[in-house]
Parts: sequence; structure tokens; C-alpha cells
Amino acid sequence: GSEMCIRDSSSIAPLWILFLWIGFGLTLNHSMAWLFKNIKMGYLLMALGPPLSYISADRLGAVTISNMVLTSLIVSLSWMLVFTALILFKKNQQPKAHYEYI
Repeated sequence: GSEMCIRDSSSIAPLWILFLWIGFGLTLNHSMAWLFKNIKMGYLLMALGPPLSYISADRLGAVTISNMVLTSLIVSLSWMLVFTALILFKKNQQPKAHYEYI
């Protein structure tokens, strides 16, 4: 199976990384607006970027990944699902046009 061992022995993420993710989440409408305009590029980046960061972390010794192919596939698919959810959320947040007929 796919197994990943993080070198830090704590069971939850450190507080600073949680705040980093919260900050990232608050900037999605601005930082990722260009990806929402080019959906294919967004999916390509979601498929390649996150697995490459895990591979880099493994090579730098921050984590140990026993099955790189399976882990990369899972991470890639997970981020593509997150991107899909963000697209759907953003579409639902768009103001609806209201027309009045006189």
C-alpha cells in the first residue's frame, strides 16, 4: 500500500501551517482567479504541482514515501477533486442576473 511517514512525530499539523492554509484559502478568489478562467490549465497544474511537491519533500528528507507512484496518483486526484469543488463553489457564489420585464 501507499505509506507516508512524516519526520515530525506530532500527530496534528503545527499551528503555523494551519494558519498558512487558512490564509491561502482566503485568497483563492484572487490568487487562483486566472485558473478559473482557464479550467484545463487548472486541472493540469492540480495534476502535476502537488505530487511534485510531495516528491520534493521526499527527496529533501522531510517525509518518507514508500510507494511514490500510488501516493502521487492519490495526491493528484485529491487536488483535482478539490479544484472541482472550488469551481462548483465559485459558480454557486456568482450573483444571479435578475431581469425585470416591464
